[in-house]
Amino acid sequence: MRFLQIFTAAALGAALAAGPLPAQEGGNTAQEIQKLRRAIQKQQREIDALQRQLGGPNAKPGQKGFLSLAGEHINLRGCLEFEYFGAQPESVPNYLSGGTPSVGKVKGTDFHLDSLTIFADVDFIQDVYLRTELQFLGGNEDKAPDAGHDYEVDLPQAYFSFDNILVNLAGLDDPLHTFIQLGVMRPWQYVMFPRHTETYGLPETLFYRDSRTGLRIGGQTDGGFFYRFCLDDGNQFRIMNAGDYYKGYIQVLQDDEDNDGPSHHKDMELGVGCTQDFENGFKTRAAVWYRYGKLNHDQKQVLRDARLGFGDLNSSSKKRRLGAVFATDYTSDFGVLGLQAEWHDAKDANLNRRAWAIQPSFKFLFDGTLYQERRFFNSLELLYRFSSLRVFGEAPSWSTPPDSALAAADLRMHTFAAILEVTYNVKLSAEYTVVEEGSDHSIDNNEFLIHLGIDF
Repeated sequence: MRFLQIFTAAALGAALAAGPLPAQEGGNTAQEIQKLRRAIQKQQREIDALQRQLGGPNAKPGQKGFLSLAGEHINLRGCLEFEYFGAQPESVPNYLSGGTPSVGKVKGTDFHLDSLTIFADVDFIQDVYLRTELQFLGGNEDKAPDAGHDYEVDLPQAYFSFDNILVNLAGLDDPLHTFIQLGVMRPWQYVMFPRHTETYGLPETLFYRDSRTGLRIGGQTDGGFFYRFCLDDGNQFRIMNAGDYYKGYIQVLQDDEDNDGPSHHKDMELGVGCTQDFENGFKTRAAVWYRYGKLNHDQKQVLRDARLGFGDLNSSSKKRRLGAVFATDYTSDFGVLGLQAEWHDAKDANLNRRAWAIQPSFKFLFDGTLYQERRFFNSLELLYRFSSLRVFGEAPSWSTPPDSALAAADLRMHTFAAILEVTYNVKLSAEYTVVEEGSDHSIDNNEFLIHLGIDF
């Protein structure tokens, strides 16, 4: 990192020594300014690329990655997650027999290896890179309660990215810094608006929790305006749990990452937004997006599943998603005060769903305790999230869903969380989720979770 400091100082010194631009005609001066701006942008990208090779601007000495046998530079990192999960007596749709759904009861606790995740970042040349994320999921992580597998391997991200493509290929002055990404990617909303907790809110679970395979084009100005355009295979419907990563039995209809192979139907999405960092400690992010697609035969069959209790659906292939999200936080000497809110509207045939969530939080900042050159107990975040789902159309109303149709019932979730930063790469959280579902909110599906995450 000492080299970066020397390199940057030398570049600035050379620019100052060159003195001001000579007085020329207006047109020539503008051209010189454009050339100088492109030169500075190119130099900054070279510095950023060198920082990535050295492990990033905050890298510790010696953290430089390694070269593959193919001669490409690779940075590896990982995350290990361990959980203690507890559930109250729950109403569980029992559909193992293949007949009319019935209801069973389950309760208990579970020590659980949640996942081991390996991240591999490959930087080929400047602005051209590969990002991968490989997850080894612990036992009982399958989405169907009747699955008997002890573990599962998932690839939530594996995509190729070409940044600043208009500048690098065409030499154009591109204020949007346009990029193109291709492969398996988490939705951009998932990355830009993190939830902080291990437990998901209802809107995220329903509409942008799982990865998508396809093409993404985007960009962002220096002023913070950004856009995203996506063309992908979309998501298939799946009945899954809305609580802790597939383990519980809070059944909802989700846009799942699995797809059924070749299809004539592709989903398109356009999102725009803005992100701003103010000098007084405020940060804001906001975005709206619209997703358009068509239901295929298999998706319509899922909507006719007896577990949903929808009744007859019309022949429409309509598939629409409209969403908006806003997040802000304020950092002071005492801590970080945050607020995040989102709203989504979905239409599938004559099934309409509406979900929203609000999440206030406060993170206390501490000086920590120094032990063997590492600080411990640096912060404690307290968080509350309320999320709601309303189901319209042919679905049951909130007050009248049969127990056999919980996946189509209206739902409310209250999540309370305390998140302790043990040290800079270790977090420990305790979360309790109160679930209101079923007739007159009579179904108890509350969940308790202790989660330990270790980055390495």
